[in-house]
Amino acid sequence: FTENAGMVLKLTLNEAMKSGEKELRTEHLLLGLLLSRKGRAASILKQLGISLRGVRKTVDSLREAAEDNQGLAYATPGVKNVIEIARAATRSGTQAIGSEHLLVGLLSQKRGVAAHILREHGVTLGKVRALLRRAEPQE
Repeated sequence: FTENAGMVLKLTLNEAMKSGEKELRTEHLLLGLLLSRKGRAASILKQLGISLRGVRKTVDSLREAAEDNQGLAYATPGVKNVIEIARAATRSGTQAIGSEHLLVGLLSQKRGVAAHILREHGVTLGKVRALLRRAEPQE
């Protein structure tokens, strides 16, 4: 993982624990990408009009109140799949998983809250890939 992608994962864990959930979900990963404010994923999401405030509002409206906020969070199968897709994407040139690979992984999901939120806001895998091709590496 790049330094920024590592920070995204830490922010993701913080979001899950702060919300009282014991699972790292795709929506926590999306919030982590937005909270990092650095890296290619954050830049692309900003260009596509995705805001932390808007995503947080949507996530909060979908979230059920957690009963217990203690303990370590673990990754759901959806988050594990996102990381596997990100890992596969790095085989095509770069060596470290960057935040942009995590974003591609999120959008590659057929299901999942984060993919649903992004698609509702018009963010598609095609749009992200087009912006990635035009952007210079930042991480």
